[in-house]
Amino acid sequence: MLTRREFIESAAIVAAFHNSSLDIVEKAIKWVDNDPQQAAQDEDFWSQVQAAFTQDRNLINFNNGGVCPSPRIVLEALERQLEYSNQAPAYHMWRHLEPEVERVRTRLAKTFGCDREEMAITRNASEALLIAINGIDLQPGDEVLTTDQDYPRMINGFKQR
Repeated sequence: MLTRREFIESAAIVAAFHNSSLDIVEKAIKWVDNDPQQAAQDEDFWSQVQAAFTQDRNLINFNNGGVCPSPRIVLEALERQLEYSNQAPAYHMWRHLEPEVERVRTRLAKTFGCDREEMAITRNASEALLIAINGIDLQPGDEVLTTDQDYPRMINGFKQR
């Protein structure tokens, strides 16, 4: 299970599609790092986290692995980027959006204390998992142990491999 700090750090990846969103995430990480016990009990802070999502409050979503809701800021950024992209797709994508991905990747690497070449931006966690599975240097005769209770995408990724 993720700690609240790990949740905030993982949210950086989701929010990163808008470079200024990292400012918010970086502040939250520093705040939690300063006093994790206080952060864990700060209901005002966690109310803000909850308010960042637009999901139906009449239902509880326990499946954040396969169908995690996006925070409002991500939905709004996606809408802006889609509208912008549709105005002149080839021009905007190649001249503005692709270079922005690299700027965000550089900033994410700095935030998480790694080299930018160690940082990848993927469409979702399943895609990232499959990239990792296919990057493992397995040799003939090697075995991967798993159970039928593991994440189905992971099991299928190893079967396909």
